[in-house]
Amino acid sequence: MENEFEAIGDDISLLLINWKEISEERKLLEKKEGLLKDKIKIFLKEKHWDRYNDVKTKISVTITRQEMEKIDKKQLRIMLGESEYAQIVNKTVYEKMLIVTPERRKQLNKFINGGDKNRKIS
Repeated sequence: MENEFEAIGDDISLLLINWKEISEERKLLEKKEGLLKDKIKIFLKEKHWDRYNDVKTKISVTITRQEMEKIDKKQLRIMLGESEYAQIVNKTVYEKMLIVTPERRKQLNKFINGGDKNRKIS
């Protein structure tokens, strides 16, 4: 499978074309998955079920309530000194790659510029 995505010489364009095709297909599948999950959840809620085990597919579904806490870093920094804050907050440095397609660039321009077509992101 790795050979399927080989760049010819220094031509990264072929890799980017493959990436774009896969990315578009993944977005479509994620959208379909989200719609199916919503329908499953609605079905279970209508039946007042929080759990279901399907005999045919051997798939189980469980709806659980979860709670999430978020720390306000600005308030924490105000309450603590720099050295105390440094002891509590751990930072991790990592690399992130961002690939922007022409369609996405157009969307970003619309969002950032509020429709102002004179300003462009390069």
